[in-house]
Amino acid sequence: MKKFFTLIAVALVAVGANAQNFKPAVELITNGSIAYQRSACKTGEFDKYKAENLVNFVSREWNTGVQTNATSRVVVDPAELGAWNADEEGRNNINYCLEVVSRDVTDAEGNLIPGIGYQGNEITEAQDWDTQFFVVLPRAMKDGDKFKFSMRIKAVNPETIDSQTHKGSPGAYIHWAFVGSPAVTEDWQDYTYEGTISGSQNEGDIIAFNMAKLRKANKYYIDDVSFIYEEQIVEEVSEWTDIIINGDLEGTDNKCFYTTQPGVGGPFQAYISDGLGVDGSRGIIVESADNPTQDWDTQFFIRLPQALPAGTQYKVSFDYKANKAGSADTQAHTEPGSYIHYVGIGSPSFTTDWQTYTAEGKVSSDQSKDGQLMHSIAFNLAKFKEANIYFFDNIKFEIPSDAVVEPDFPEENQLPTGINTAKVKAAKSIFNVAGQQMKSLQKGLNIVNGEKVYIK
Repeated sequence: MKKFFTLIAVALVAVGANAQNFKPAVELITNGSIAYQRSACKTGEFDKYKAENLVNFVSREWNTGVQTNATSRVVVDPAELGAWNADEEGRNNINYCLEVVSRDVTDAEGNLIPGIGYQGNEITEAQDWDTQFFVVLPRAMKDGDKFKFSMRIKAVNPETIDSQTHKGSPGAYIHWAFVGSPAVTEDWQDYTYEGTISGSQNEGDIIAFNMAKLRKANKYYIDDVSFIYEEQIVEEVSEWTDIIINGDLEGTDNKCFYTTQPGVGGPFQAYISDGLGVDGSRGIIVESADNPTQDWDTQFFIRLPQALPAGTQYKVSFDYKANKAGSADTQAHTEPGSYIHYVGIGSPSFTTDWQTYTAEGKVSSDQSKDGQLMHSIAFNLAKFKEANIYFFDNIKFEIPSDAVVEPDFPEENQLPTGINTAKVKAAKSIFNVAGQQMKSLQKGLNIVNGEKVYIK
């Protein structure tokens, strides 16, 4: 490491001077310069160095055919091996760096087998991430936080490497991007990437570099690693406003709730009826079928009265249950059915008893982007691959009372209600087992459009 601290000081001043609504910039990497105690390493005894000073660096490499994670290996910069071998004075000024090695795969006769890798001891198809270098951060990143990443890097064979976001431990992937894709050459070069944490990267705390794209043996050398972090200051909300219309479902207005169901189509406005909610109150029912093709073949939508720009804080809650236990994922949509992003408000797990789901956060730049503002939350209810009946009640979606949001779409752009469409299950004929027609579903066995429906 040479002239490293001067560069960092300049970066700190430059980043900090422009900060607005952010905490002061801080460096999160310990010993990014890969500096060694001279007494321990001038003789090459690297094992005597305290490993905790390299806590930010982990490598995933192959060892006798088994993929292992370990603290990254420190070596003398290959370009300075001559000085290392010359004399003690030369060793005192030597540059140390990290080394990550990817390798060829060979058959029993030692012949190169291109394009494959190992899984445990078994030969399998190779992946870009068969060899990885991880930068482990001491804290999780939050949506909206800013960062500046830099390092020096070179390789024996030139290659472009990609980066990913991981969470919790090296290898625990959550997003396909983090700090860009450095084009690595045979000579040392400085790589810098500045960005803002968004949506799918939220809670990420590890940068993963995929170093097996070349599909052949290579050696990478890394030095002067820095991650300068600016935490966004989130203003405390003094007053929240629930924007859902008829969220307790005790009225008849269903303009905030839509469903898509097999054999029915949609999205159509949801069916609200007596006896479907908590303690026999009014609620929403959504039915799924056996063996769906896609997780989104059956969906429930919360359509917000306003479209929410990126950065809008929110709190959401609802009561829910199902006839069979299962989980569902959520997505961000504009209008119901118009997909934006695969991350919504989490993944509720349904049980056969009523429970309350809560989530809070901030609309990310992935959820509202490029003129597509988040206007709906979609629940993928066909993730559970058996026919099921889902129930919802007491739905709230709160935003700060002073939030700047987009007005609702004109009334003529509303989705179809489907209430008067014969094929929509909202127009049901419901009978009990005694043959008496009922206005709404009741607990126990119901005959709906000639089919048996059991409500717990």
